[in-house]
Amino acid sequence: MLRQTAGKQKAAIEMLETLILVIAFFVVVGLFWLVGLGSGFISLVNMLLAAFVATAFFEPVADQLEYGTGPNGKQFSYMCDFAAIWLLFVGSAILIRILTDSFSAVRLRFDFITEMIGRTLIALTAGFLFVCFTHFTMLVAPLPLTGSETTTNFATPHQIWMNLTRGLSRGALAESKETPLAQPYREKHVLMQGDSEIREFDPLQTFQAKYQERRSRFSKETVARVAR
Repeated sequence: MLRQTAGKQKAAIEMLETLILVIAFFVVVGLFWLVGLGSGFISLVNMLLAAFVATAFFEPVADQLEYGTGPNGKQFSYMCDFAAIWLLFVGSAILIRILTDSFSAVRLRFDFITEMIGRTLIALTAGFLFVCFTHFTMLVAPLPLTGSETTTNFATPHQIWMNLTRGLSRGALAESKETPLAQPYREKHVLMQGDSEIREFDPLQTFQAKYQERRSRFSKETVARVAR
């Protein structure tokens, strides 16, 4: 009976995740197609930069939320990572959009064929990449285990995003190890790979295993821990 209940719960969560990804894809594609080729391209770059920043820096921010707010932060332990990554994404997207809008208020215009083909390609690309990022954020969400946490198939959306981020995270978009606001995170980072200069995202490819363990612990909770 327990096994059947767990199986139904897993299927329900997988169906919900799939539904969210499908809706997200069509919403993003529709919005990007409507804004046109010029604005769509700028928006795509903005979205990617915001998503890369959120992916690279959400863990130190989550540690600050959990460890820097005293005992109350512990009550939100399983929510901190998911909240941090989306707060960083939204905040970065707004800031970057304000900066890019300040550079030029002139809308680029193209001939009809170029505009239609270009805006369609940009919209589809934006929808696909947003789905990859969203699926990645589901790995850190406070949800029971579904099996996606251990999937290493390079064609799955979250793996595509992780591989893309890992390849682009050497430098300005690298994980923060030095910030004094995330000392617990820095200590864990040093324990994992030594006090090295490797700054790429998930250099030891332990990200999925870490969050699989977190979701396994969350699955055993009778209720989600929230402040009352």
